Amino acid sequence: LGLLLSPSFCFPALSCVSHPSRARSAMAKVPQMSWQAYVLMTVIGMGYLFPIFAIWGAFDYWTMLFPDTNIEFISTTTYQIGATLTVALLAWKPRLDTHQRILVGFWGQAICLSALFCFRFLPLATSQLYYLLMGLILLVAICTGFLDSGLLMLCSEYDTKMQGKMQLGIGLGSLMSVGFRDTSKLLLRSEPADATSCYFALAVATVLVCVASYHRLLGMPGSKGVAVRSRSARWQEGDLGLGDDDYSQVHDLEAHLLKPAQGAPTARSVLAKMWQQQSNICWHFALSTICYPGLITAVPVYQWTWLREGEWFQILMLAVYTVSDTMARAALSWRFGLTAENFGVTVVLRVVVPLALLAAICGAVQSDMFSLGVAVVAGLFNGYFNSLCLMLPNEQADLTQEEKKIVGSLSALSCDLGLLLGSLMSLYMGDRLGLVK
Repeated sequence: LGLLLSPSFCFPALSCVSHPSRARSAMAKVPQMSWQAYVLMTVIGMGYLFPIFAIWGAFDYWTMLFPDTNIEFISTTTYQIGATLTVALLAWKPRLDTHQRILVGFWGQAICLSALFCFRFLPLATSQLYYLLMGLILLVAICTGFLDSGLLMLCSEYDTKMQGKMQLGIGLGSLMSVGFRDTSKLLLRSEPADATSCYFALAVATVLVCVASYHRLLGMPGSKGVAVRSRSARWQEGDLGLGDDDYSQVHDLEAHLLKPAQGAPTARSVLAKMWQQQSNICWHFALSTICYPGLITAVPVYQWTWLREGEWFQILMLAVYTVSDTMARAALSWRFGLTAENFGVTVVLRVVVPLALLAAICGAVQSDMFSLGVAVVAGLFNGYFNSLCLMLPNEQADLTQEEKKIVGSLSALSCDLGLLLGSLMSLYMGDRLGLVK
């Protein structure tokens, strides 16, 4: 409640001012982008969550390094706490604009992945390495929290296809992380430390490509309005650090900027209109984190015992999950009758997945084919429902541009709250099942 009642969050016009022609219109017009822009947004999405995917994908290396500790459950909880608190703090004190948040997030992720690349070379005891790993995961979470708020706000400036392309990129990033991990492990089978270092080097390169793609996207004609709005808001706060020529470019715009008007949209007014969609986002992401990565990597192998050594069955489960997830994100143009009004029923449908995973873990169903089938369904549900619940709020026809920006902030917060709730529930289940060491 404190977050929603804070002046800087309830009155975004104080810190983020739209172009006057958009502010005066009841219906905001968003720039229509070319196919190159959609490709760039897909690439940006690939690097958005790639660092944490890379950390989860190296679970077999962490198992070798910390044989007495189950990293998946602890790392997921640590990550979600850090990301959620970061998004909440950014909403409470929105000093950084969208552009700054995205750059801080990507460059911070690159630095953290570089530290993980050097992990094996550090002459530290196992206990010290463990706490260092948790610290790096927390830093990755903070950087991703910057991206959570920044990228969702950025997508709200464009048409809804951009949100779909970013979601597709997230799926491709998850698939790439598994592919990179499997390839490095196969090529350097006798040197797991070398394989992991190569893996994180590829992860650093992926994030750097995303930074270049983001700058390229901002340079496209359809993004010019987005950049000008961001710069004019920072200019009002005296935080641009530009030369006289740069200030003159936004001076005319500043002369026509509207003052915060009575009845301007606030977080409370938008939430009153969109509470059902935000609730769907929270529950869908919670159900995702309950399953991935903790429960999926905890399913034991029953018949295919040749996959037990080297954790290959669990790697296969992750691969099947990510392939299904990516396929589902590519099918977002098919809605199957789902709308913002009836989307809540899909939350009930997803409850079946963690129950099926628990049945496989406890031995109630001892079938490797059943386990793989559950991984397929979990991936399909995660890719499709998680992406669609983020897209539907921005598709409402009665939202102004100011309201869409607030929806982007609320969606980021709902997403991270759901992920935190799911990680805590997964940690509790893992502890009750004896999976958390």
